[in-house]
Amino acid sequence: MSVDKIDSAFERQTSHNGESGTYSTCCGVCGKAVSLKKRWFRSREKSLDYLRLNFNFCHSCGRLVCDDCFIVDDGNGTVAVCKECGEQGKR
Repeated sequence: MSVDKIDSAFERQTSHNGESGTYSTCCGVCGKAVSLKKRWFRSREKSLDYLRLNFNFCHSCGRLVCDDCFIVDDGNGTVAVCKECGEQGKR
């Protein structure tokens, strides 16, 4: 999987509130959001890097998903996909 696809998914799913200085990323399946104020890390890049650590990339649909919505291995050959793709049998 190319880094460009992961970066693209991250950019699509991350928003910035200029008024509060907050960055937010939402899970592509359940919608759970993780937010962070930029001033905690003092730079945009460090803030975004922290947010990236909270999400996984689905290798089937290309969305970022939280740990609860991510399947590493379901025992049936489905590896590194979100719950929705795993249920649909996508690989």
